[in-house]
Amino acid sequence: MQWRQRLVLHLQSRNPTLTSTVLRHIERQRNGFPIDEHVIKTILDSFVSIGFNNANLTQVCLDFYKQNFEAPFLDATENHYRHFATSFLTSHTIPEYTRMVEECLQEEEDRVQRYMYAGTRESLIDICKRGLIHDQVELICAKFPRLLEHGTQQDLQKIYSILWEIHAVPELMHQWLEDLEDIQSFSFLSGIPEAAKYTQKRFHKYVREAGLSAIAKLVARSDTNTEELDPGAYVKTLFEVYHANLDIVNTTFQRGVGFMTSLEKACCEFVNRNVVTGSTNAKSSRLLVKYIDTVLRKNANRVEKDAQGVLNQVVCSFLRSPSYGSPPTEPVVDNIIQIP
Repeated sequence: MQWRQRLVLHLQSRNPTLTSTVLRHIERQRNGFPIDEHVIKTILDSFVSIGFNNANLTQVCLDFYKQNFEAPFLDATENHYRHFATSFLTSHTIPEYTRMVEECLQEEEDRVQRYMYAGTRESLIDICKRGLIHDQVELICAKFPRLLEHGTQQDLQKIYSILWEIHAVPELMHQWLEDLEDIQSFSFLSGIPEAAKYTQKRFHKYVREAGLSAIAKLVARSDTNTEELDPGAYVKTLFEVYHANLDIVNTTFQRGVGFMTSLEKACCEFVNRNVVTGSTNAKSSRLLVKYIDTVLRKNANRVEKDAQGVLNQVVCSFLRSPSYGSPPTEPVVDNIIQIP
């Protein structure tokens, strides 16, 4: 108590106070200058040790430490990182910024271990994340498109995970993800668990639009109306769109189940509703039947192989919708095709 009354409280009453001196030294260390950590640790240990509960002098109370150091220290920390982060972001890339954030968080972890009371850690890290991440969300989002163009999977993983951790992934970013056009961007984002559902949704849209566009171009190239469209050309167009995007699923998205589901749903939509089918599901089925009929009549020796292959690829992959039920798992030639 003598130490508290005659020295610590006396120094706290002076200008500058003992606390402000400690904070100034910590700020110097954050700016890259060396300080005497032993002295800082001794002062902070004293702040803890003199906080006895008057009702029970054997029980340590942290009120003095929290009031005279921790509270002003956390305020100074938030102010420091808010200004530092804003300045850093204006002149550096997102990958450089994420590395800086990781370094700062680790430095603060180490700082607590070296000379602060361990209980300060949780509040300190929360404050650092607020200044470094939460308060910088708009600037980070503004640079996100460029990161997709020039960054890496690891860069995207880091920044998205950091934002997600503090629940700071804004709806604006999600909407932006859904409007992506570049498949390479999908590839980057597919590796981020929290972003996967948005990229899968956008991939679904991408495939559906590719299918509708391909069929519309086929009709535009044909010198006939949709009723007289060549079944072979129609089925070939479906094949091309499906297999092109199946390759993307198998390679870019590493056969991810969510992306395969997006592909199948998108194919179901553009096959059953397009400029050729109008508002009926049956048109694609009829064109498929006509195509198989042509295969059957053209070369009887290749009937089973060609017809079964085409049906298993097209019917199982494309013409699945609530009205069709579950896709068939066995050869479907005999069950589906009825030649007039």
